[in-house]
Amino acid sequence: MAAQTLLALEWLVRTGRAKRASTIRLRRVKNKVYAVFTYEVEPEPPREPEAVIVFDVNENTVVAAKVDLIAAVDRVARWKRMDPAPHIHLHL
Repeated sequence: MAAQTLLALEWLVRTGRAKRASTIRLRRVKNKVYAVFTYEVEPEPPREPEAVIVFDVNENTVVAAKVDLIAAVDRVARWKRMDPAPHIHLHL
């Protein structure tokens, strides 16, 4: 787990999204000394979701599906154009 975190941090430093801060803390635990490096990381900009994962849980089965949001909205819009809503007439 720690190795994956170090690889991710190294990738952020190489791409220029993280910089090492000027402070290094030293910790002594029993007979060992640990160096704690601090990094300044730029936050990622928020992204719009492209898809959602849908779960249907029944008594004996679990179904999972990935739904593409743009394709689903497009399909609903096409369906609505094919079957227009009936006109409602009100007489008072």
